[in-house]
Amino acid sequence: MHRLLLAASLLVSATLAAPLDQNESTKITYGYAVDVAAATSTATFNCYGQQNYRVAFVQIYQPINDGMPNPNGPTNIQNAVNAGLGVEVFVTPSLTGGKQGYEQLDEAYNYVTSRGVNVKSIWLQVTSPINWPSNQQNNANFIYSFLARAQQRNLGVGIYTNAYDWMQITSGWTGWSQIPGGVRLWYWHVTTTGPAGQTDPTFNDFTPFSGFYDPLVKQYAQYIYICSTNVNINVYKVSNKQAPEAKEIADGKPVVGLLMGSDRQ
Repeated sequence: MHRLLLAASLLVSATLAAPLDQNESTKITYGYAVDVAAATSTATFNCYGQQNYRVAFVQIYQPINDGMPNPNGPTNIQNAVNAGLGVEVFVTPSLTGGKQGYEQLDEAYNYVTSRGVNVKSIWLQVTSPINWPSNQQNNANFIYSFLARAQQRNLGVGIYTNAYDWMQITSGWTGWSQIPGGVRLWYWHVTTTGPAGQTDPTFNDFTPFSGFYDPLVKQYAQYIYICSTNVNINVYKVSNKQAPEAKEIADGKPVVGLLMGSDRQ
């Protein structure tokens, strides 16, 4: 998700599409998810579901034209829900156009809610240090304004990053911990794109950093060819309190962002 590459016809190992399982050493139950930004049909989401991917992470904001909603987002959400998948939404921010984090949160939120989506939580992508300004304090301020606005809107909020990206972008900033209700972590660990770069689909490789101790999601493979599309593959922790992959329709509107549920740190 954090790099733009041309689609490649890669063969995916069967181990990438595994059913819900429980790691014996940690007793964590895992589910599997894809993340998408391009327009994706209901048939394709159905295919993901048949491959045992229970959740789709859908980009709803993109860093083009100084930052703007991804027009594919609302339709992708509806198509994923129609296919029976749970949906999470994420923002890939613009860092060059002058819009603050809270403004981009507002634009993303208002865009999808005005199109009939009920948003419960949202993720912010903080990756690819080369795309971020060199002033790490300003970067931290940008992130904080996004997180704080999400909290003001009573949204659960999470960050997609890893230890290296976080250090390069924010100098290890820990101020995110001041957000009431907590901030969840979606971290990535791959060695290269394609099947050869996948890592273990568990959290066993996670090392705490900058106040993050308990990840909720891990991206463990990037640009994998599944269902005639190239997607990134994720594993998430299944809460005992709530089945996060379960979709929900309230008042005829798809509800997204149930993965965080009541399992926030």
